[in-house]
Amino acid sequence: GTPSAPAEPVDADSDGDGVMDSVDRCPGTEYGLVIDSTGCAMDSDGDGIPDGRDMCEASPAEASVDATGCPTDEDNDGVFDGIDQCPGSDVGARVDATGCVGITETVSIESIAINVKFASGSDKIPDEYQSEIQKVADFMMQYPDVNAEIEGHSDSQGAAAYNKKLSMQRAQSVKNALVSDYGIDMDRLTAVGYGEERPIADNSTAEGRKLNRRVVAQIQKEVRR
Repeated sequence: GTPSAPAEPVDADSDGDGVMDSVDRCPGTEYGLVIDSTGCAMDSDGDGIPDGRDMCEASPAEASVDATGCPTDEDNDGVFDGIDQCPGSDVGARVDATGCVGITETVSIESIAINVKFASGSDKIPDEYQSEIQKVADFMMQYPDVNAEIEGHSDSQGAAAYNKKLSMQRAQSVKNALVSDYGIDMDRLTAVGYGEERPIADNSTAEGRKLNRRVVAQIQKEVRR
């Protein structure tokens, strides 16, 4: 007799995921997982735990997750591991969005008590202003990353070029005092002479000129509280 034609192979679904073996790119998929049209398990939030096993299917991208796909928080501060930049925070500590203790705020210290007055034509620091300089030194020792610009100023008597040089010498005198008397690193200090360019009082009066013969400093520090 005439030999019969070979039977066509019957497509099967070996792993029972609803995708036939002929197109299933992930044979042997675990039962119960959510799969795509190629038969591969889906992972909607990209945390490595497939949908169907993932009990927290919208985990933040950077968060560490456990075997159920849920974010972990070992120090229980409300900031997930992986996002938490300060793991191990004390229980009950107030933390910011990075999981670190404290909230950043800026403390602006303007003319931080360096307000040293000088005699006319002099760059010598009067003894009564040493306590002013010490306040700045104490601040800079408390915050060792802070730098300071020391500004020297003069009244308008005399030539502008002379006043510029004198104001620089006054600023340098204060800088030297901070370095030699209080041990502040010289690299943290900048002396600038503005001469008569920035008066704060009327140069036509003796009292106004006295106020203008000064050294001040602008210091800012961002602290965490």
